[in-house]
Amino acid sequence: MRPVGQPTKFTAERRTRILQALRAGNHLEPAAQYGGVHYDTFNNWILRGRELLQQDDEALWTDEDREYVEFAEAVQATRAEAEVEAVSIIRKAMYQDWRPAMAWLQFSFPDRWGRRWARMELTGKDGGPIEVAEFSDAERVRRFRALCELLPQAE
Repeated sequence: MRPVGQPTKFTAERRTRILQALRAGNHLEPAAQYGGVHYDTFNNWILRGRELLQQDDEALWTDEDREYVEFAEAVQATRAEAEVEAVSIIRKAMYQDWRPAMAWLQFSFPDRWGRRWARMELTGKDGGPIEVAEFSDAERVRRFRALCELLPQAE
C-alpha cells in the first residue's frame, strides 16, 4: 500500500508503454523497465488483477480494481498475440531455410525431435565420492612447476 499523497505509478501512459514492449515481443522484465517501473511493481499489478479475477463478486470491485483486471488481461492477450505472430514468422521462414523448421519441431515435439543429451555421472575411486583437496598458492605453484618438468623440452 502506498503512503497517502504519493502518486501512483499505475498510470495509463505506463501501462500503454508496457503493452507496446510486450507487443514487440519483449520479455516481462524489459517491458516493465520500458514502462518506467521495476519488475516487482509490474508483477504486483498483474498479481492484483489475477487475484481479483479469482473473486466471485465483481460488484465489489472499485474502478481502480477494474483497471488492474483489465491490465492483467491485456498483458496476457498481448503476449499471446506476440507469440502467434512469432510462430507465423517462423513458419514462413521454414520454406526458405530448414533450420527454423527443425527448431520448431524440437521445441514443439521434444520427445520425437528434441536433442538427446547423454547424462554423465562422475564418481571417485570404487564408485565413492570425488575427493577434493585445497592447496595453498605456494603448493599450487610447486605442483604446476613439477608438471611443467614432465613436458618435453623444446630444442
